[in-house]
Amino acid sequence: MLFSGCDTASTPSSIPTTEFITATLPATSIPFATQTALPPTTAPAIAPIAGTTTTEVNVRVDTSTASTSLGTLPAFSPVQIIGKDGSGIWYRIIYIGTDSGWVRADYVQVTDVTAEIPVLGAESVIGSGARGVVVNGVNVRNGAGRDFMSLGLLNQNDVVSILGKDSSGNWVKIEYPASPDGVGWVAVEFLQVDNLEAVQVIEPTNQPVATVPTEVGTIPMTAVVSVIAAPNEGDSAEVPLAIFTLSILSARSAQFTGKVSTSSGDIEDWIAFSSQYPDVIIQITCDPGSIQLELQRSDAEPLTNGLNCGIGQQVRVIADEVYLLRISPLSPGQNIQPGYTVKIKLNEP
Repeated sequence: MLFSGCDTASTPSSIPTTEFITATLPATSIPFATQTALPPTTAPAIAPIAGTTTTEVNVRVDTSTASTSLGTLPAFSPVQIIGKDGSGIWYRIIYIGTDSGWVRADYVQVTDVTAEIPVLGAESVIGSGARGVVVNGVNVRNGAGRDFMSLGLLNQNDVVSILGKDSSGNWVKIEYPASPDGVGWVAVEFLQVDNLEAVQVIEPTNQPVATVPTEVGTIPMTAVVSVIAAPNEGDSAEVPLAIFTLSILSARSAQFTGKVSTSSGDIEDWIAFSSQYPDVIIQITCDPGSIQLELQRSDAEPLTNGLNCGIGQQVRVIADEVYLLRISPLSPGQNIQPGYTVKIKLNEP
């Protein structure tokens, strides 16, 4: 799941821990865990520039954490850089022979800092050709408005291809391969777009889907992800381990199981979520005194003082905003890797 918000959340109140009555769906992998082969690409016109990964990093099809992952490179892996996107946030590298993929530039150290990495043009062949950089976690919707269904989430520093904008200029249509038709809409306030005035106007054709209440007695579905990958998963607030969207129409609860490294690698895990209902219950299960959990909206200060193991807490959030859960050890100096399970559930009336 993921987190972010627009308004100040009210002070959370402690509630008794409750078991979630859920029907568990088959475990699903997080968006960046899929392995897909890229088609062969033409050899670069210039000699590749050497670099080294500074942490474990995903190699992606496009300049977005929402795009398909081709695989991962371990920390300190040598890479050959053949270009960068216009923002300089992503590098294109040779991956598996003559194929190539994209990695975040801040996870790569260039051997020759004076080398000039060429800027590669946008690869979209339709639309305006404009590109936008995500400045904060944001929902991608199937229409130009907050009343439309969320198709997924984009993370900070994702770079997207812009196809057009609505007549108000407040929403832009982007390429979004994860959606059924390969496109989606994003609020402009969450993007940095150069020359937005030149982007063509595209009038949305679909209407928002009305929210309908679930039937009494309906068992909520649970989205389940397990990533036991300590000591160094390479995650961060900008690139969380998992992203969840809670909705009364689909997954009304979510569960994530992981392990935190305290002896080497990163000593914290990040999970992101958004909820289409403003009240949620968050619970972490772990060995007493081993782990704490903090809730925060985007890069703001934590909204909770820290949830300890076995404690469930009711939290009021801003509907459809992205929030972050930071899971960290209480004793980071110890040579242990404590495991945990986080559950998030809609607190429906």
